[in-house]
Amino acid sequence: MPISLSQLSQALSQVLLSWTLGNALLFQAIWPAAVFYENWAFVLLCILFVGNAYWGTDNRRPSERLRAAVVFYTGTLVLAFSVEWAKTALGIWAMAPEWPAPWLLCIWLGLAATLAHSLSFLQSRPLIAAALGAISAPISYAAGAALNDSYTLASGAFPLVFIAIIWALLMPLLLAWAAYCANVGRVSAPRASHAQ
Repeated sequence: MPISLSQLSQALSQVLLSWTLGNALLFQAIWPAAVFYENWAFVLLCILFVGNAYWGTDNRRPSERLRAAVVFYTGTLVLAFSVEWAKTALGIWAMAPEWPAPWLLCIWLGLAATLAHSLSFLQSRPLIAAALGAISAPISYAAGAALNDSYTLASGAFPLVFIAIIWALLMPLLLAWAAYCANVGRVSAPRASHAQ
């Protein structure tokens, strides 16, 4: 018995819904893996990247998807390194060594992998994204500092307020970057010319 188009559509919707959940859960697993086991975060990050490539909703040619992914993750990594290094230079926290740890950058890349999938609904809601960043980032950084000996936050409320402000700006920026890179390599339909 042949499969109807509606059955195929329904099955595809289930796979995409499952991957959206899987995408979110893998990111949630990357954080404790990075904080507690550091190097294991890379394994989970690879699974997340493969899942995004395989089950993502991108219909571009593989070479175009690869180019967009390289642009997106490279830009995110440069931003992550810059922000984490600046926080260290400004005394917001102390890291050993003074350069951002690979496991911390792995958390950034894990978050980036959710921006076009499980967190994509925030792309059209920048104020909610800013609020989410302002609330969740200080909690995440404080918990990480309490659970991992490789960095400590400076004392007082200032570091957490600073992190809240930075992430209130970063979340909408990262979501816009994800949306932009999702369109890299797409060819838009030519506009109709108005002949006079």
